[in-house]
Amino acid sequence: MVSMQFEILQLFGTLESFLVNMEYLIQVQEESAIDQIRSDHFDEMEKEIDAAIDQIRLEKGPAFETGQEEIRSVIARIRSEKENANPEMVEEIDSVKEIYENYFPHFLRYSLIVTIVMILETQMIRLCDKIKLDRGLSMRSKDLKGDTLNQCKRYLEDVANLSLEQSLWDHIVDLSKVRNCIVHAMGDIELSNDRNHLRELVRRNQGLRIGDTVFSGLEKNILDLSPEYCRRSIQNVLTLFDNIFKAAGYKDLISSQQE
Repeated sequence: MVSMQFEILQLFGTLESFLVNMEYLIQVQEESAIDQIRSDHFDEMEKEIDAAIDQIRLEKGPAFETGQEEIRSVIARIRSEKENANPEMVEEIDSVKEIYENYFPHFLRYSLIVTIVMILETQMIRLCDKIKLDRGLSMRSKDLKGDTLNQCKRYLEDVANLSLEQSLWDHIVDLSKVRNCIVHAMGDIELSNDRNHLRELVRRNQGLRIGDTVFSGLEKNILDLSPEYCRRSIQNVLTLFDNIFKAAGYKDLISSQQE
């Protein structure tokens, strides 16, 4: 039977891999989309070159075949015009960059944070239930008041009498507030009940920033997450679980991984 420790490591290891692959795939897709735009415009460019050469051939007649210098000049001129003075192509490329460099990473990181907290809450309830069963306790974490994480914290400390590190829970509280802002306010901190707390997190320079239309490409007041913030969030959750396993007398995550 797979241990709970191994399952937690596997779940969050998958999320870490997803984060790495996500950033790489976004970059690859952006490069591919830009190459396709250039290819489309270059195909049009080649047609213009062919048409220009046909016009020279018509005008020059037999002398055309000896006019290689003029042909090269026409080709160079058209290519230069297309590559350096094509506002339509530049606009299309800028639009693709905005999508792949701002919006895709933004919403994929949002989905990752929501998934992290979802797994955290689910596994935390399971761990509380395991402790209840192993210790023969009479109540579950769900019997307590509060949200899921608060229920589990109170259960572990007040019912199971575990001594936990408060600083680890502080990180989880921060993560939970970020998740709530994403889910309930579409990332707009001004619509969040935790706006002051979130602004303080941004001020601490932990990989969070507030979007603005000038520098980030995101709307004003929208919470923006860095890849490092997502990685740190995963590690903070794993550290918390490790602390709980140790406090409850179970094998920690590292020992379980080595089995």
